[in-house]
Amino acid sequence: MVQLTRKSLVLVKIKTTYDSDPTPTTASNAILAMDLELKVIKSPVERPPVMENLMRKQSLLGEEMYEVSFKTEVVGSGVAGTAPRQGALLRACGMSETIITGGSPSVNYRDASSNLDSVTFYAYWGGRLHKIFGAVGNVKLICEAGKQAMFEYSFQGLKGATPTVAAIPTDAVYDDVAGTVPICKNGTFSYNNKTTLITPMLDCDLQNVISKRPSISATEAIAGFSVTDRNIIASINPETSVETSYDFYGDTLTNLRGLSYAVGSLFTVTATKFNPFAAEFEDVDGILHDKISGQVAEDVSNGYSIEFKWEG
Repeated sequence: MVQLTRKSLVLVKIKTTYDSDPTPTTASNAILAMDLELKVIKSPVERPPVMENLMRKQSLLGEEMYEVSFKTEVVGSGVAGTAPRQGALLRACGMSETIITGGSPSVNYRDASSNLDSVTFYAYWGGRLHKIFGAVGNVKLICEAGKQAMFEYSFQGLKGATPTVAAIPTDAVYDDVAGTVPICKNGTFSYNNKTTLITPMLDCDLQNVISKRPSISATEAIAGFSVTDRNIIASINPETSVETSYDFYGDTLTNLRGLSYAVGSLFTVTATKFNPFAAEFEDVDGILHDKISGQVAEDVSNGYSIEFKWEG
């Protein structure tokens, strides 16, 4: 039977114990993934002995692991103060979760440096069920005018079990999509509290460093994976304008600026200490733009660098 790439299913759940199976379910843990890519890595151990001919002895199986990548819409749960399904993904990308139920309900995710989580994936792909344990990863937010805000995820994890032949469940329940998908229009973009700049895009990449933990005791020779470093980079490309209150070129690696984008009342990304690199000129359909990337630096007063916040 032909296996279609469009017909797949991803379930994800925060682990209770590393390298364990918390058993994600279709009712509570289904993720609406796009452009799913699943890579099974089985490293060969080569054996090139010195002998009477140039033939090789049979290679043996060494490390085993998975790489998983996909995109998701930046969709909320549909209920203010209730964490979205993909909150588990953000936590496994080294972010903390705070749920506020009183006053103005919201859920926010901020870069964290301790007590980091991992997830278990069930991926129904190619007619088989792949179980991936102890997965950690990286996330990039992409906001482009007229399109839905997107997260791009990439993970590394352990082989949880030998893939088994399995039909894709048909009872998966996803977050309430209607009305909760942030479309990048009618939002509020702010740089240094100026909200009149015209920019076609904003993106933010955590740039997590994922380190493998080799172990001679582990079944697949890997004890697990950890986020060991990050260098958050954000990028914007506003139309070029002459400003007196600030100057992109004068700000370069000198003046830390506030940077944020609110998509209506659904979702907001905020970096209070954006440290811009040198601006580059960019031609966008005959209109001159300033293409600016920069470091999202530590905000000592807040105790974090970047915040993703859902209010719906």
